Amino acid sequence: MHPKDLIGKKITDIRCLVKTEQYGLDFASCFIELEGSVFVTIPYDFEDEVKIEAPDADAESIFLLPLIEIQHVNPGKKTIADLAYNNYTGWKRLIVRIKHILAYRPHKTEFVENKLMNVKARYIVDLLSRGFEDEKLILELDNGYFITETTAAPNGTGLAGINYFTSLSDLLSGEDDDLTRFSTMAASL
Repeated sequence: MHPKDLIGKKITDIRCLVKTEQYGLDFASCFIELEGSVFVTIPYDFEDEVKIEAPDADAESIFLLPLIEIQHVNPGKKTIADLAYNNYTGWKRLIVRIKHILAYRPHKTEFVENKLMNVKARYIVDLLSRGFEDEKLILELDNGYFITETTAAPNGTGLAGINYFTSLSDLLSGEDDDLTRFSTMAASL
């Protein structure tokens, strides 16, 4: 299967397996189910072959939770480091930091919409590339969302796995539009 064959296909599921290394890197493997029949991985380049691959047995669907739980630490939205380091010195600082880590109590719990639910049952309308050989292609969906996969990221950042963007401006986030669209490139050939 070639990347151009992804265009027009419907995403029915996405399963990801994320492995973490404390103080190291998080690694992700994501598998996209197309039209309920075959799982593929996102290629790195327009010329790469799209791998048809069964997901790892431990890979979980990203569509399991329609709501995501967010826990706020305190009313001032200060981090544990702010609380521990700004108010105490010496041994007291260390004791307070350990206390906050071990006795973590959220100030408030909030449930927000899992925006990844907007990716399910959407059609792929185009492919985009930033031109870097270590970044996977970006899939443009029929609802204006963009998804890509980050295979490795610093531990604890939450960036390893499927990343979504709600618009082109969100995807670019202040950068120049140096993306290459497959549809534009194919039309010029």
